[in-house]
Amino acid sequence: MKDIKFYSSLATAMGDFVTLKRMGGFDYTSKARHLRLFDTFLCEHRYDQKLITRNIVEVYSEHITKLSQNSRLKMLSAVAS
Repeated sequence: MKDIKFYSSLATAMGDFVTLKRMGGFDYTSKARHLRLFDTFLCEHRYDQKLITRNIVEVYSEHITKLSQNSRLKMLSAVAS
């Protein structure tokens, strides 16, 4: 499993979450990649909060509207985990 690096204000929490999932026996590679895309989005939007707000999830949801419904669901489910 390749470690995925996170860089946003939520980087530590995201990294710890992925580690916890993997310690629990989950592969979590695909969802970690989706979480990394959200992390990139947070960096691009200069998000500096330590908690995920409803507003940022709504903005992210709008950001990914051009993707297929299945892709959007996968990406949002990684954020909601």
